Amino acid sequence: MAAMAAIAGDEVVVATVLKVSQADLVRGRYRNLGLVFEDNSLVFEPNFVPNPASGRYAKTNTVGKTVVRKDLPKVYKTIYMGERPIFGDWSKGSFSLNQTRHVYQKDFKHPRHLSIAIELLDTSEENGEKVFTITVSVDEVLSKSASDFEERLLFNLNVLQEATYSSEVFTTNIFAANASAADYLKTLNVAWEIFPPGERDRDLEKILSKYSKVTDDLKRQIQARYDLLFSIKPTPEIIIGASGVRKYFGALFAPDLAVFENLEYGNALYIMYENWTELSKLSRTEVLNRPERDYARIEHKRGWENRLKQVIASKLGDDDTPPEPVAIAA
Repeated sequence: MAAMAAIAGDEVVVATVLKVSQADLVRGRYRNLGLVFEDNSLVFEPNFVPNPASGRYAKTNTVGKTVVRKDLPKVYKTIYMGERPIFGDWSKGSFSLNQTRHVYQKDFKHPRHLSIAIELLDTSEENGEKVFTITVSVDEVLSKSASDFEERLLFNLNVLQEATYSSEVFTTNIFAANASAADYLKTLNVAWEIFPPGERDRDLEKILSKYSKVTDDLKRQIQARYDLLFSIKPTPEIIIGASGVRKYFGALFAPDLAVFENLEYGNALYIMYENWTELSKLSRTEVLNRPERDYARIEHKRGWENRLKQVIASKLGDDDTPPEPVAIAA
């Protein structure tokens, strides 16, 4: 690839430069990017996760993907088929029906939760209408020496293509990371603020102040998570973080034990152990590639509160029973 060969350094980013006309904005051509023409100006979110409806790569990026491994031998798997009445009569009780089937093995590809970053470079006027020059990039810096570089590069190329409705980005969207490293990398790092807990209402107000749009649902979620964290001993310190438009909230239970989550994207919380401040600066994809001893990810499914308490108790030495494996899924 010529664009790749021209880059001397090891780190590259997937990005493209677009000239967006006023007419295109009015027609809604760039609705996938959330670009709007208002008050004679370009209005946009500087960082967002692509809508999964944008395409199959955007969907995989958000919810993950199950891959059927037909290249591997089948295995026997017991499948729960539900409850059945004894002799067809529910009044006599019921029993669990399980069936053992010979099935293909499956792998689950974790969602990467990559976001799209937009930056306005220039505003000009052509033929009596505004024209805006912007950069659109994927918020992951790729290493050409990494073993999975080609797979990650192809995935990011497709995410960008779906977001921009463009088939031309494949020849124009690979840049050296140091071409604008500060612009790209600053959206990857989370700036953390740690403060001791005070009065509940004041703490909640401080947390909610970090969000540009506070809905009743968001308020209820944060209140419930706040109360849950403070119901677990010892009393944690409060953590607030931000990376682009992503907002994080959580608690510090020990210098090497932090719990936090993003209420705007995803449906899980992270528990990070030693060096959590450094781990939290990584992209979600990089975190998911770390050894499981460094972190745990708990989805908000039934019983997640008890799993959280169990893992924390185990890490703090308050529980002699080894915790069950935490499901690491996107």
